[in-house]
Amino acid sequence: MKKKDKKNPLERYVTKENAIYFSIIIFIILIMAIIEFSMGRLLICDCGYVSFWYNYANGPGNSQHLFDWYTFTHLIHGMFFYFILWFFFRKMPLEKRLILAVLLAGLFEVFENSPMMIERYRQTELALGYVGDSILNSVSDIFAMFVGFIIAKKSKIWITILIVLVIEISLGIIIRDGLILNVINLIYPTEFIGQWQSGATRLIGIFT
Repeated sequence: MKKKDKKNPLERYVTKENAIYFSIIIFIILIMAIIEFSMGRLLICDCGYVSFWYNYANGPGNSQHLFDWYTFTHLIHGMFFYFILWFFFRKMPLEKRLILAVLLAGLFEVFENSPMMIERYRQTELALGYVGDSILNSVSDIFAMFVGFIIAKKSKIWITILIVLVIEISLGIIIRDGLILNVINLIYPTEFIGQWQSGATRLIGIFT
């Protein structure tokens, strides 16, 4: 009796169809980068180097390097996109929903880095010197969204909700900001929140 050939576990993922999906995702990210570059965004930080982690939420290099405290808010974006797309497109294959999530994230990055939004961000206490994301940081934000999307797919709903709460509470304590506070400041900034955030201190030495 012939033994069945053992297939490489990766073979289920390395398919022509998945290669097409991957190519579409790369194309979306490339278009986002081109649009941001045309709007004057820098490829990397104007400091001339790239840090894996930038620790100062209100420092000049924030949103300029690979990852920073606001990366965690993009994890939440991914979880949110997963549930929204699952709710409206339940019968759509996961890969296509992921492409839509990347498209939404790319559109968000372009909108977030438009001159209008940059000026809007500058009106908040934690972003007085904000100049927009570097293109590298925008790509990293999409990667974080991707991770959040997969976490939501693999986790039970209550675990996903718990992760979101932990992220928001932790960011609120550590940098006095977060996704919810960010949205509030953009829609209806208040003096109370502004004064509270102005007392935020730069964290030193936690991940550096």
